[in-house]
Amino acid sequence: MSRKPKKNEIKRDDDDYLESLHIQLDFLIDSCEKFDIGKFHYAKQIAKDIRVLVHQTRDSTSLLTWLEKQNSMNFCSTASLPKNAVYFIGLVTPTNRIVLNDSGNQFIEHTFLPILNSNKTIGKKWINFENWYNHPVLVCNPTSISRKDIITYLANKDGGAHVDSYVDENIYKISKGINSLVYATDKPLEEDPYQKGEPFINLINAAARQ
Repeated sequence: MSRKPKKNEIKRDDDDYLESLHIQLDFLIDSCEKFDIGKFHYAKQIAKDIRVLVHQTRDSTSLLTWLEKQNSMNFCSTASLPKNAVYFIGLVTPTNRIVLNDSGNQFIEHTFLPILNSNKTIGKKWINFENWYNHPVLVCNPTSISRKDIITYLANKDGGAHVDSYVDENIYKISKGINSLVYATDKPLEEDPYQKGEPFINLINAAARQ
């Protein structure tokens, strides 16, 4: 968004935006590599990098908008929401992994991980920015979460760039593993259909990485 320059301000050269793009991509690649070795909190940095690239508001302009690309290019999506879906976890997959606690003992962690390119049955679609950023990629009726929700929560609310004292209840509880869209249960559901189970964690972080 254009604004009047303040005293002693000058306009950037157009080449600056392309240089900034290369820098942001370096940041993003480094953060993804940290995430992939198990430092899942780097999802906050990933979200901040993505916000710089694409998040557009009345008061700030995204880098891809300055480059005149955001509304003319297509974005790759690996989450194809079925019509009228009441439950959907695009971008991620639930899994169990063995980790070490602070005492060096092994335990099984129920967690989500990004699908990356591992699932060959999931097709990639190239869609416009509006659909890519604003359409749901996680659904558990009535909760519906878009890429924009994920990026703005991690970057603006949860420490990527800011920490807010008030946050969206649904995303907060999912991000902290208080609630989940998938639970690990000790017994078959037919034996105890009302068991709560242990929530799978890391959903919001894994979705940001994907």
